[in-house]
Amino acid sequence: MKKGVKIFFGIFFLLAILVGALVFAYFNKSFPVLNDFVDSVLFPENIQKNVEPVVEEEVYVAPKEKLPEILTLENFNILPSNQIKKSFVSKNEEDYELPNITLSSNETFNKIICSGDFAWEQNIGFPVISNFTVYADSIGFVTANYDFVLLDIKTGSKVMDFSLGICCNAGEGKLGTNLGFYPIFDFITENDEKYSVVFGNSNEYFTLINQEKSQTSLKKSFSPTDSAKEFMISRLESWGLEGVSELPSLDIFLEDGEYIFSDSTVRLFLYAPSAPDKYQIGLMKENGGFATDNAVVAVFKEDGTLVEVSLGYVATEPNVSVYLEDELYYIIAYRVFVDESSLENVYLGVKKAL
Repeated sequence: MKKGVKIFFGIFFLLAILVGALVFAYFNKSFPVLNDFVDSVLFPENIQKNVEPVVEEEVYVAPKEKLPEILTLENFNILPSNQIKKSFVSKNEEDYELPNITLSSNETFNKIICSGDFAWEQNIGFPVISNFTVYADSIGFVTANYDFVLLDIKTGSKVMDFSLGICCNAGEGKLGTNLGFYPIFDFITENDEKYSVVFGNSNEYFTLINQEKSQTSLKKSFSPTDSAKEFMISRLESWGLEGVSELPSLDIFLEDGEYIFSDSTVRLFLYAPSAPDKYQIGLMKENGGFATDNAVVAVFKEDGTLVEVSLGYVATEPNVSVYLEDELYYIIAYRVFVDESSLENVYLGVKKAL
């Protein structure tokens, strides 16, 4: 009897050690196969919990390129295309963040219609004879009088135009649309010679070879003539400004731009209305309403003829209401004085008059 008890306790002791070892191994996860077996039999609810989460691999998405901006560049050249060495840039449309727009024209090609992200129509004095070239901020093309024209891509307003001085080949049939991967507009003359309008002077996009023509400042090319300057200066003197010998440097007014007047500096702008209409032009508050301020706003034609000045209304309401044709105008604006009671900042703005 005693021998049987000893055998029993010996077996029990060995089993206890084995079970203890297995329990120890289970809690320490020493043998994953053991854990999976025990969980499947005794703790099926743990199977889902013990599954290690799948970590998804992050996929790097490279930022897309943008087409060059033209309106911020200060100068341009009109050169034979063989004098331009273009740098390598991708011409794969999928690499670029492109505006979703469609450009078309009427039957006589003197009205441009834009639809998509931006919707507008713009009447052009002469028919368009080239394809449209789309840049990040503008659209370029050539008209039948051999002018190169730039329109603001968002509003369709004419930002600038200038004569190419060369007769160009006219396109046939429907006008196409090209992407401006370079700050360059390419065209072909009537003699089948390749020429380019080159904006800026960036080695990122191109280098110039045997450059013979000097660069022309865009702003300088649109500056008032000497006779127009003299007349404008005489008007400023008659309105009380003293010691005016030169007009300020020219800024091009864009309808989506922000032109802050924080002091009494005189400023000169070139403005091309989007269409013939009646406009209200003046200094505004941040909320878009016209400001009450000791200031002057005047509108002149290209030849310097005064169209309207705010002093003809109320001296403290610097805005004018005028009918503008489809041509270029100059705007002169300034604050007579700024003190503690004045608004900190006012902005030059243009609205269609009601």
